[in-house]
Amino acid sequence: MEKLKPLTVMKFSRGDSVKPLQVVITDKVLGKGSFGEVRVGYNKENKNQVFAVKIIDKTKLKTRKAKQDMMSEIELLTVLKSPNIVKMIAETN
Repeated sequence: MEKLKPLTVMKFSRGDSVKPLQVVITDKVLGKGSFGEVRVGYNKENKNQVFAVKIIDKTKLKTRKAKQDMMSEIELLTVLKSPNIVKMIAETN
């Protein structure tokens, strides 16, 4: 893996019974969209466990519809299980 510059560490809740996941978010941008961007992140305790971290700028979610669409995406990614769809493992505010 290329050398990635760590920017911050975030704790992600994974449910009441599971220890929070600490993810180091890096400077490597994978993509950008209307409401934010996707960066490379990795597990602070296991650097071999790499993630795509979607970072949403909540100030850009100006309409009720935009907020509802974001919540729908979170709900769908949480329940869908397919090798062709990213798996959502945690979220944070």
